[in-house]
Amino acid sequence: MTIARNDESPVFESIGQALHVSFMVTANEARQGGPLRKALIQMMDQQRTLTSNQRDWMNQLIGEKSEGTVDFSGLTADEIHGQCAMVTQIVKDHLTEPEMHAIRARFIPTAMEEIGRDDGRPVYRYYFSQDRVNSLMWLSQWIAPNFAGINRFLLDHLVTRTFAERREVRHTFRDLADRLGGNHMTYARLHPKVAAHLQSIELQALMRLMPLFQRTGLIARVTETC
Repeated sequence: MTIARNDESPVFESIGQALHVSFMVTANEARQGGPLRKALIQMMDQQRTLTSNQRDWMNQLIGEKSEGTVDFSGLTADEIHGQCAMVTQIVKDHLTEPEMHAIRARFIPTAMEEIGRDDGRPVYRYYFSQDRVNSLMWLSQWIAPNFAGINRFLLDHLVTRTFAERREVRHTFRDLADRLGGNHMTYARLHPKVAAHLQSIELQALMRLMPLFQRTGLIARVTETC
């Protein structure tokens, strides 16, 4: 699988950004003018670190004229969607089960749907897709033996808090205390321990993916200099 032409610089600055874009694209339908276009425009608005080449690629994917040099050999939006699907397949094929779920929990995007209007502005509901929920719950069950005596509902939400990128889809520690009783600071002190355990697996997964993504041209190879 080749993502970018050999005579071009890699499209992505990091493995994290490559995963972020690929999971965003594959989470939406591969057609212009529909959910894919809206989701990618939203992502571009939220990303403050897109380079000119990355923004050029995104513009091509959403069907806007490109003035840059990256053209992916004339790939259509459907074909680029297929390439991104191959990237997410690497995650399934080359990682251990805990690593795979950690990557999916991190990079499957939070879903959203418009549920109304407020003073002319759209109001959205944010939620997790079933695939992301499955990975979050798998991880919670997997680490449960390391946190014996911890309420499973609490552990589920501490795992979710570790990966959730939007405040709309995670409970605060005060919310959990109201639901379960106890002191919210107890939960606040517990969370870093849960997060550290999960983040070590995520880092392990990223290190395993690094050479695979370098060979496919997704990210640059690291060259050592004296």
